[in-house]
Amino acid sequence: MPDCRVPADAVTLGAWSWCGMWVYGMMQLMSAGLSKFEWWQLLKLLRRYAERDLDQFDAWQFDTASGPVFVQLRRELRADESAEAFRRVDPGGDYSTGRPARVGDLAGVATREDLRRLVGQMHADFVESGVLEWENAALERFLEAMARYLDDLDGYFHNRGESVPDQPDWHLVALLLVAASGYE
Repeated sequence: MPDCRVPADAVTLGAWSWCGMWVYGMMQLMSAGLSKFEWWQLLKLLRRYAERDLDQFDAWQFDTASGPVFVQLRRELRADESAEAFRRVDPGGDYSTGRPARVGDLAGVATREDLRRLVGQMHADFVESGVLEWENAALERFLEAMARYLDDLDGYFHNRGESVPDQPDWHLVALLLVAASGYE
């Protein structure tokens, strides 16, 4: 097992530390290929693993193009370590609420071209900050939310004092897309 004295800018999940071949903090890896969303997902998965599966410690080794990497997770600091030496990272709790996509005039979507512009706005919002802020930024959650929104669609129109359309139109497709990005 390598010596795991962690630099102050190294990544930790509370008292659980990463050690081994430091690539000088996980944020550095983002520039080497991880998107913001992938970084967020990595932290969320590690946190879930630490909360549900990690007993006292775990140690892994895997090979990369640059050589072996050693990863250690543990619940306790060693006697020669201080919590101040670790940089706290927080992927957010499991119960945080996100937002829907920020778009222009949703009510004005009447044609295929209007919908194309709206989808372009959704994409731009997703790339800018939605990947971290949308309630349903992952495809699985987005599709699940869309299905639930379709189940609740009659209530949406009823609450607005409108009748449910017999046939979908471009506006309804736009409504479903935006709603799925933020529906809980």
